[in-house]
Amino acid sequence: KMQELGIESNAKTFRTLIMGTVKSAEGDLETAESWYQQALEAGFPLSAGDFEEIIDAALARNNVESAAFWYKKSANEFRLPTEVFNQLLSRAAQLEGFSMAASLFAEFGAGITPNVETFNTMMLAAARNGDTAAAEIWYTRAQGAGCKPDELTYQALINAASKKGDLAAAEAWLRQAEEVGIKPTLKMLNSLMAAASRDGDFQLASGWFHRMEGFN
Repeated sequence: KMQELGIESNAKTFRTLIMGTVKSAEGDLETAESWYQQALEAGFPLSAGDFEEIIDAALARNNVESAAFWYKKSANEFRLPTEVFNQLLSRAAQLEGFSMAASLFAEFGAGITPNVETFNTMMLAAARNGDTAAAEIWYTRAQGAGCKPDELTYQALINAASKKGDLAAAEAWLRQAEEVGIKPTLKMLNSLMAAASRDGDFQLASGWFHRMEGFN
C-alpha cells in the first residue's frame, strides 16, 4: 500500500498508475484493477474523462479485453459518449470478429444511443464473413433506430452479398443506394466486379470494370 510506504496519494497519482499499467507492454489487467480499487478505497474515483483516456490507451495497444473491462467499469457510473463505444466496437470487430462485436453490443447496447456508425460497424463485421443475413438484420435495426443509411452502409451490404456470391442482391443494394442519392464508390463497384468474376460472368465483370474507369 502506498500509505505504508509513506507516499501521499491523490487522484492524479492513481490515474497515472492505472494509465501506466494499461499502456505497458504486458497490459496487466489485474494490477490495473488493483490500483483502481485502491483509488476507490482512498476516496479518489475516476472521472468520465479518466475512463475515456484509459479505454483509448487500451485500444491503442489493441487490447480489446482491457478496453471492454474499463468500459464496463465506466458504465456503472457514467454514460460515456457513443463515439467511445463505437471505437471499442470497431476495434473488437477488426481484431476479434463479428461474434465479439455482437457480444459487446448485447452487453452495452442498452446503455448507449447507437448511431449510423455503430450499425455500420456491425454490418461491416458481418460483411467480412459474407454473412448477408446478419448484415441485413443490422440494417433493419439501424432503420428501426431512425439512423439514415450512408455510403458505408451500402458498401457493407454490397460487400456482404458479393462475398456470399449473391450478385443479384449486391446489384439490388447498389440500385437502392443510387435511388436514395448515394453515388457508387470504387469499393462498391470493385465488390460487384469481383462477384461477377467469381460467378464466371466475365462480360458483366468487364462492364463493372469499365464503370470503375470513369473514376480515374
